[in-house]
Amino acid sequence: MPMTRRWLRVLSRYSPQVQLYKTMFLQTIRVMVAGGTGDVGSEIVRALAADPDYDVAVLSRPNSTATRIKKIQTFDTRIVNADYKKHDELANVLRGIDIVVSAIDYDYLLEPQLALVRAAAEAGVKRFVPSEYWLDTDKVDSPMTEDNRTVKRAIEASGMEHTYYYCGHFYEYLVDKYFGVDVPRRRATVIGSGNALLSMAHTKDVGRFVALTLKDPRSRNASLQFEGGRFTINQIIERLEKITGNKFTVTYCDADGDIDGSEEHADLSALAADFLELVDQGAALMTRADHQQYSGFEFWSFDDYLKHKSAKWVR
Repeated sequence: MPMTRRWLRVLSRYSPQVQLYKTMFLQTIRVMVAGGTGDVGSEIVRALAADPDYDVAVLSRPNSTATRIKKIQTFDTRIVNADYKKHDELANVLRGIDIVVSAIDYDYLLEPQLALVRAAAEAGVKRFVPSEYWLDTDKVDSPMTEDNRTVKRAIEASGMEHTYYYCGHFYEYLVDKYFGVDVPRRRATVIGSGNALLSMAHTKDVGRFVALTLKDPRSRNASLQFEGGRFTINQIIERLEKITGNKFTVTYCDADGDIDGSEEHADLSALAADFLELVDQGAALMTRADHQQYSGFEFWSFDDYLKHKSAKWVR
């Protein structure tokens, strides 16, 4: 049966009759992913497309680059073009879709998602999953989370169902110079004490967890917290020092300290500094482990991820 489903999904790209047959008899969940070419979005697309219970399409804007599109063309999915600023066009491509999953980048969070919510509600979409995947933004009163809350209130007012996903942050970002940890140069900038725990997961596991839970009736109108591990920034640096065999030069800054323009902190972005301030306040630590409801689900551990990356860091 899984093989039959897979072939029907491939053929349905080209044959309306096969698409109709699949919809009528296989009862797949039709999902449209917005922001599906990004770091998190592409992993969500990968996981959904690998699951025969879903029929997956990716919403592409006119300005999407060929490189990003090529990244997901190897997955079992369709690419649909639409302009987020054209309401009727957007609503038209969403007709017949069961769930919209958004993974739109943080820098473009508000207006594109509000446009999607309005169009999805008009098109009869049943559920909307906004681009969250980090802090529980309803519990963090910060300018950083204001747009997230605005989008969630719009979803709830629309009458559509919702699912909110939170995991703290991503392994890949936390060992990146733009978040203050410059592994090649063996230095780090820490906002606050560095002793606050934060939850984290690999982006591949974010995609896998979304695909696993989205079809579970328990995910309707639910907020799901999950994590592959929890560490402090200081513990992350200690692990990196052990793996590379080198001590890091670590600079500690007050949350209100001026880091912009400083040579030693030149790579730490203002956005990352704001996020790390929230980490120092304990806002990035999940308070529930909803993934434990799914006993067969296993995360890639943070230590195994670091070992995987170590060949690049150790010369």
